[in-house]
Amino acid sequence: MAQEEKIAVNHSHRAANIAAGAALVISVLALLVATFAGRQSRQPETSLRGNTAQTDIDEEGNVSTDLRRVINEDMRLSIARAETRARLLIIRAQIASGRTGEEIVDQVKDARADLKDAYRDAQGATLGEYQAFDANLGRLEGQARTNAADALKTIEDLVSALRRDVASDDEGR
Repeated sequence: MAQEEKIAVNHSHRAANIAAGAALVISVLALLVATFAGRQSRQPETSLRGNTAQTDIDEEGNVSTDLRRVINEDMRLSIARAETRARLLIIRAQIASGRTGEEIVDQVKDARADLKDAYRDAQGATLGEYQAFDANLGRLEGQARTNAADALKTIEDLVSALRRDVASDDEGR
C-alpha cells in the first residue's frame, strides 16, 4: 500500500512539474508577443491603458519622448501582469499537487515584490489596480500556509483578473 501511495505522489509531482514548465513556456511566449506587439503598434494617440498624452509627431513620423515614455510604461505593466499570471499558474499546480507551506509563500512573496516594483510609479486608476492585486496576493500568502482550497480559489480569481486585464490591453492596441 505504501508503494502505491509513493507512486501516486511521484505522478502528482511529475504532473505539477510539467504544468509548471508549460506555464513558464507560456509566460515566455507572452513576453515575446507583448514585446513584438509593442514594437509594431502604430497608435501613438493613446497609451495601452487608455491614458491620453499630448501627441507630438513631427513630419518624419517621430513620436515625442513623453508619449514614448507612456507607451513604454504600459508595456512594462502588461509584461509584469503576464509574468505574475504565469507564476500564479505554476503556484496553482504546486498547491494542487499537495505542496503548501513556506516554499509556496516565498514564491507568492517574490511575485508580489516584482509586481510592486513594476507599479512603483503608478497613479490614479493604475494605482488602484495594483492595490487590488496586492491585497489579493497578501491574502494568498496567508492561505498558502494553511488552506489549500482557499488558496486555489484566490489564485483562480487573480488569474482571471489578470487574464481580463491583459486582454483589455490587447484590445487597446
